[in-house]
Amino acid sequence: MGKRLINVDEVEEIVPVLVGKLLENNLITEEQADQIICAIFNDNDRLNEIRELNPDYDISMHKLNVCVGDSQYRLVYCIYVEHKESGISVYRDKDFDVQEVINRLPSKFTIEKEQELLPKGVNIKIHKYSINCAVSLFSNAADYFKDHTVNITISYPLKNPYTFTVKCIVLNDLINEIVLAYRRIYEEEKENPGKYGIWGHRIEDLWLERMILDIETGNVKLFVGS
Repeated sequence: MGKRLINVDEVEEIVPVLVGKLLENNLITEEQADQIICAIFNDNDRLNEIRELNPDYDISMHKLNVCVGDSQYRLVYCIYVEHKESGISVYRDKDFDVQEVINRLPSKFTIEKEQELLPKGVNIKIHKYSINCAVSLFSNAADYFKDHTVNITISYPLKNPYTFTVKCIVLNDLINEIVLAYRRIYEEEKENPGKYGIWGHRIEDLWLERMILDIETGNVKLFVGS
């Protein structure tokens, strides 16, 4: 009986299964499994073509060994796409089938210049906010904070706007800096009336309703209501 050579598509189906079995039986380490998968699939023609079409984005693939029940483990293949300059994630996907997760990749990625920071429907009561008891808030755009400072201008309800720059780690840090700035402004206005020209509203009236980040300038535009 003659031998049949397997084709490239079959290799791409078989290798993840074999690597998963080797890993499951402790015959290779996770690092070795990574090296095998990366050596084969990071040279995938479609993956490389999409990387060439999107030079401003970092497109990476990783694998996770996950439990699927009864002490059985399978490899999950994850693709992450991140805008290089801003650090903001624009796409994530995962699948047990490595080729499927590659096939689903869009050909072209874009990113909006202006990014919403506050989750939809979230309003912050400025005078009551405390970072120690606040619910953790998340935004894809918050990845920007890792490598960038941001500039904030407080203009409501002030005749003389106040601008400052901060370095944050997470979104709650930024909200806290804004709240502290508002409190300082109101305290300084008591000591030096007219410094900021506060008109019409006490700090107890104010709600932080929206925050929009410009990823090109690092400026954060505040929408404060009362």
